[in-house]
Amino acid sequence: MKNIVIFFPTDKIVSKAYEWLSESIENREMEMLSRFPQQQIQIFMARMKWSFHEGNLFTPDFQLIWESWEIYIWKKINADLVLGFRMPEGVSHKYPSNMRDICIDKSILENLFPEFTIKSIICNNYDDIQKNFHKILTKKKVLKPVSESGWRGIGISDKIPNRKVLLTERFPYLLQGFHDTSWGFYGLCSGTHDFRVVLLNGEIIWKILRQPKTWSFVFNTWSWGSLTDVWDFEIPENIMKIVKKIDTYCSRYTHRYYSIDMGLGKNWEIKVYELNSASALSNTYIAHKLWDYIVKNILKVS
Repeated sequence: MKNIVIFFPTDKIVSKAYEWLSESIENREMEMLSRFPQQQIQIFMARMKWSFHEGNLFTPDFQLIWESWEIYIWKKINADLVLGFRMPEGVSHKYPSNMRDICIDKSILENLFPEFTIKSIICNNYDDIQKNFHKILTKKKVLKPVSESGWRGIGISDKIPNRKVLLTERFPYLLQGFHDTSWGFYGLCSGTHDFRVVLLNGEIIWKILRQPKTWSFVFNTWSWGSLTDVWDFEIPENIMKIVKKIDTYCSRYTHRYYSIDMGLGKNWEIKVYELNSASALSNTYIAHKLWDYIVKNILKVS
C-alpha cells in the first residue's frame, strides 16, 4: 500500500480538509484524486504546520475514504509521495520534480534562454531600482521578485514605486521593459493576454489563453480574469520552436510537469515570461492526465 500526503500547511486550527483554501483548489484536487486506485493507495491531508516531522514523515489530519475526507487518528505515516506548494526542507518524495529550482528563480530562465526572454536588470535593493529605473526604455516598467511565483509581488508602472511597497524579503527584484500584448493573440482574443502551454514529460497536454480583468496586467489563474481552453488551436511554428528548445533543455529532469507562459507583442514577437512547475489543474483532462502519470510512473501501481 502506497501513502500520499497532500500538504497545505496553516497555523490555524482547521475542522475540514480544505478549510481556509479556495473552492477552486478543492475542485481541482478532487478532480485529480477521483481516479486513484484506493485498493493500492492511501491519500492523506496534512493541514497543520506541525503535521510535518522530518524527511517524509507526517502526522496527517484527514484521510480520503472514497470521496469523503475523514478525520485521521493521530499516527505518524511515511509518505511515498508528497504533493503541495510550500514543501518543507528535507522532503525527498515530492512532486513536481526537481524542475522547481529553475522555475522559481526567474533569472535562471533569462540566462538559459536570452533570445526568448525580456532582458532584466537585477536590483538587490531600493537604491538599485532608483538608479536603473530610467534605463528601461519602455514607458511602463515591470518589477518582479526573482524568486516568487503566481505573479506575487509583481508591479507594472511608469513611476518608481514607493519604497514601502517593496517588501525587503522579496529582494532581489528583476527590472525589465513592459511587453505590450494588447493587440491580441492570433485572432483568439483581442487585448492583453498570455498563452500557456502545459507539458508532461515532453507531451503537450493542454493550451490555455489567459486574460486579466479590466485595467489589470495580472494573468494568474486566481486573479479573476478569463481562462480559455484553446486545445484545438494549432500552435504556430515560431512558438513550437520555442517550446521544443525549452523542453529539450528540460528533458534532463525526470517526471517533468510544467507550463511555459508567453505573450505575442504588437510586432509579432513572442516573449517567454516564466516556467511554472506547479501549473493549476485548470480542467478535468489535465488533472486526469497528470494523476494517471503519477500512479503509473511514480507510484508504479496499476
